[in-house]
Amino acid sequence: MGSIKINGKVFETFKDEEGIERFKPNNLILNMKINFDIKVSELMKLVHLKSITLMDLLDYYAAIGFTVSGVQELSFFENYDFVRDENNNSNKSTSLLIPQYKEELLECIQNLMGVFDTPISRRQVSGKFVEEARKIGREILESNKARLHIE
Repeated sequence: MGSIKINGKVFETFKDEEGIERFKPNNLILNMKINFDIKVSELMKLVHLKSITLMDLLDYYAAIGFTVSGVQELSFFENYDFVRDENNNSNKSTSLLIPQYKEELLECIQNLMGVFDTPISRRQVSGKFVEEARKIGREILESNKARLHIE
């Protein structure tokens, strides 16, 4: 179990069986979602009508166990601050695996940057989270040029 602070509010998180970080779901809300099949478009209408706030919507996504990265990708949360808990054990276990696969990860980053860091993709795929990912990818590739034989 870990946690992430979003705009000052702490949310509990966990890694699912595939290693994806998710919010810890609220079983009551999760059961209500299954029984009532709430649609995102309906929730956005409520936000637009000011019946609920974006923080209410964030609480809902957290309560149903939505992925943290999925929330970060949503444009209406792009100006929110996402701060990981430094004591998050689920992040530590992942970082221990990275040295074993460093060459494979570098090759993967190189291939992803070839797809997502082009003029067309920069126009079509944007946002704070995406820009940060591109920046990190560039820095990693720059610091590993010799190993990857990049000119």
